[in-house]
Amino acid sequence: MNKKLLSAAVLLGLSSAATAVNVNKDGLGSVLLYPYYTTNGDKFTNIEVVNTTNQTKAVKVRFIEGVNSWEVLDFNLYMSPYDVWTAVVYNDGTGTFVKTTDTSCTAPELSTQPLSPALIEAYSESHKDPGSLSSADRLREGYLEILEMGVITDPVVAAAVKHDATGVPKDCSVIRDAWSNGYWSTSPTVVTGDQAQNQIAAPAGGLYGAGTIVDTTNGSAAGYDATAVESFYTAPAHANPGSSFPNIAGRIQSGGNVVDTSASKTSNVIVNNQVVTTNWADPADAMSAVLMASGVYNSYALDAGIVTDWVITFPTKHAYVNERTDQAGTVGGLFAGQFGFLPAGVTGMTTGKAPFASGFTVPLNMTIYNREEQLKNSNIQFSPFLTTQNGISYEVNVLEFGKGGASVFKSNLANRVNDTDFENGWASVNFSGGSLVAPLGPNNGSTHTYKGYPVVGFAMQELQGGTSSAGSLTNYGALYNHKYNRSVTVS
Repeated sequence: MNKKLLSAAVLLGLSSAATAVNVNKDGLGSVLLYPYYTTNGDKFTNIEVVNTTNQTKAVKVRFIEGVNSWEVLDFNLYMSPYDVWTAVVYNDGTGTFVKTTDTSCTAPELSTQPLSPALIEAYSESHKDPGSLSSADRLREGYLEILEMGVITDPVVAAAVKHDATGVPKDCSVIRDAWSNGYWSTSPTVVTGDQAQNQIAAPAGGLYGAGTIVDTTNGSAAGYDATAVESFYTAPAHANPGSSFPNIAGRIQSGGNVVDTSASKTSNVIVNNQVVTTNWADPADAMSAVLMASGVYNSYALDAGIVTDWVITFPTKHAYVNERTDQAGTVGGLFAGQFGFLPAGVTGMTTGKAPFASGFTVPLNMTIYNREEQLKNSNIQFSPFLTTQNGISYEVNVLEFGKGGASVFKSNLANRVNDTDFENGWASVNFSGGSLVAPLGPNNGSTHTYKGYPVVGFAMQELQGGTSSAGSLTNYGALYNHKYNRSVTVS
């Protein structure tokens, strides 16, 4: 990295930190990314989000399937000060559901809700969505994004969602009435967004989240912390419960148009203990920049009875590669995003947009080490082959290290790592083939190049020991967040 030019970037970063998107290493933020939920096999996933502040918050909760990031459930959550909301994602053999017994206010009202394949099926039929999985299979695993839309400043609404001495909000109907001929919308079908900002202040952060993956048959569980991003939406971004906005591409609806004016276009990333501040043309790039990694590292264990799976999720990929109809309603090839991420003056694209310029498949190389520094394989082959090169093609990808076909998640989105003779050790994934380059003008004449791809995820290990002689289960789960290499060049 060019140290001289980086010093100038650091000074700029310190002065603009308040409005720059960044990943909060302490886990608090206004955007929470949950890399994985699964209901495969005998597993279910618990989800929680916590409001650590004294503010009343409007929050968007979005469940997303793992192949191509189509929404499968979207609703608004209204959290009183110091509130916690929890839910479970499970499959009962007839479908995949989100169930909550939490009393926090939602719009619409939520208790048990099936995940919907509507967008998957519509897109697959008319636009040749990639993948041959059934919509039911696609609902069984994916990821979540939870976004703070703003702070509620209306004292009447704040009082309505506050829990009383019995642990129940005073009157959640106030929230739902505000969306039905109320002051947030003149009609339940109006989603233009302007009226929705009444008595809403900008997001202030202070949320944290976690997921727990539970195996009912093995009697094991392991949990992860959601990745927390701060300072993304810098203006109110409250939206209709049925809307695909706001999203992590930085879009909201205003006056009937899709706009990006409420989200920050500046990112702060720490590289080699120094802050790199970059100005982007689009907030989706700012979000991607803070998640960019050129390398992913984690451990594996394949000792007797142990299996390891890695989860690699690209939470912003759909903003760069999805095929869509253009504004005239015709298919325009690869289009920049399903949620309105459209460069000015462009109605269709024939290639993916950087950093996913090669399209759906992300090329990678993997190097595997044992615990004694021995190198077994470089350029590990994946099975089945998705392209002529090593690569992973989905928004959520699972790498299976288990022997003899064993796996943790029994995922439909999995690639199996072959020829791993080591019992345990660590591995690295090289993502340096991707890059995101900031425009020259807004960065004081410097070019900022971010290598890799925007990625989050973890490794999960299960010890499947069965039942002991005393009759108790000897199964255990452990989960380890990925470690990342950040590579930014300022020239």
